[in-house]
Amino acid sequence: MKNPLLIIVFGLISVLGISQTTPETPLEFVQEMPTYPGGQDAMFEVIFDHLVYPEYEKSMNIEGTVLIQFIIEKDGTPTNFKVFRGVADGSGLDSAALKACKQLGKFNPGKQDGIPQRVYSGMPIKFSLADDGDTGLTKKEMKEIEKDAKFICEMIYKLVELQLAGDTIEVDALNKSFEPKMVELQKKYPKGSALEKKLEEFVKPCLEEAKNRFPMVQSQVQEDEKLTGREIKRIKKDAKYMCDMILKIMDAERSGDEIKSKSLSDEFEKQAGTFQKNYPKGGLKEKELEKLVRPCLEEAMKDALRKSLRD
Repeated sequence: MKNPLLIIVFGLISVLGISQTTPETPLEFVQEMPTYPGGQDAMFEVIFDHLVYPEYEKSMNIEGTVLIQFIIEKDGTPTNFKVFRGVADGSGLDSAALKACKQLGKFNPGKQDGIPQRVYSGMPIKFSLADDGDTGLTKKEMKEIEKDAKFICEMIYKLVELQLAGDTIEVDALNKSFEPKMVELQKKYPKGSALEKKLEEFVKPCLEEAKNRFPMVQSQVQEDEKLTGREIKRIKKDAKYMCDMILKIMDAERSGDEIKSKSLSDEFEKQAGTFQKNYPKGGLKEKELEKLVRPCLEEAMKDALRKSLRD
């Protein structure tokens, strides 16, 4: 089953425009991306050690995720820290996240063809007043979630940068390289689990920024957020059942078998209540089901009209 915060990543890459950069413009993706000495665990350790939840936001029960953006210079120095997306009415959270990220030391610089480049990087910082123990998540699990969220956000930025550059070959290569990691993440974050919910919270700012930056794909992203692979499979199954029942009822009426026709109609009516619950009026699932069943309904209407004219 595909995770929805991971399908959003692939849906973003096919409809973006083309832009240009200058040699000194920071890049979002290079062949050798910047890395932190000691790995991501060491990087998150620095941030957690310096992150303080502001008292005002605590007292006002203000929570949220702050997305910090910065540039890693050619010598590995992180610079130009800024709040890329903050928390509404939570300026203290924005400042606390910014301050913690500024404690990061030098990175191993990013390189293109072996030459150091200026590269954009981002960091989602989650502020939550809920005790991690209440959700069954340990501090170690929270660190792991933050690490995976950063990886997913970086994938979004890489794919966007490649698409903007019109490099479809690299886009395809990056997608293929990401497939094993996607499978791993799907197993790691089961649908509906506390782990998946936390991951979604961390990644949400990146997805929102992408939707705001590229409004043309917003409706597609919203649909992908709600319709999972399992839901689409279920809709197709229900649509097939409905079409099969319509065809059976039509056949029974054509043959004049009123008893069978009534029996099938009664069976179908019993399922109607379940369908109404599973497919809320105006929802995406209802629209998808309607699209699949419409051809069957149109055929049934034509058949009924032909029968009426004959009679």
